[in-house]
Amino acid sequence: MSVHKYDLMSDDLMTAPEASRKWGYEESYVRQMINKYPERIPPGEIRMFGKTLVITSGGMEKLTGRSLKEYWYFYIEKQQMIFKEVKYESYEDALERLMNEMKRQGSLTDVPEAMDDHSERIGIKLENGSILFITKKRKEMN
Repeated sequence: MSVHKYDLMSDDLMTAPEASRKWGYEESYVRQMINKYPERIPPGEIRMFGKTLVITSGGMEKLTGRSLKEYWYFYIEKQQMIFKEVKYESYEDALERLMNEMKRQGSLTDVPEAMDDHSERIGIKLENGSILFITKKRKEMN
C-alpha cells in the first residue's frame, strides 16, 4: 500500500488523457509510455480505478522529465479586446481580484461562473458588455 495520501479533489490527480493533454501530448501518451517504460513512474504515482488510469503530477514529471507551473490571469475584455491582463500565482489571488473588480463596477449580486464547457474561464458578463474573468495558463519548467 502506498504511503501517499491524496485529496481526490486536488489538481494533483488527473486521468491519463487529462494529464497527457495538460503536458501537451496526445490523449493516449501516458498509456503508451507506461507500456514502453513502466519503470519511469514510482509506485504510488499511478493507479487503475476500474478502467480509468489516474496519475499524479509527480508521476507525470517523472514520466516526461518536465514540470508545469500554473498561473492564473485576471482579464477585462470588451468587444473582444483585452483591456487588462494581470498575472497571479494562485487561484485565490486571481479570484479575489475578480470579486474586487466586480464590486468596483457595481456588480455586487452576480456570482462568477464557468464561461465555457471546460470551465477554463470563470467570470461574468456585465450589462455594459464588458467581461470580467480569470483563467489559468501553464508554463513548462525544466
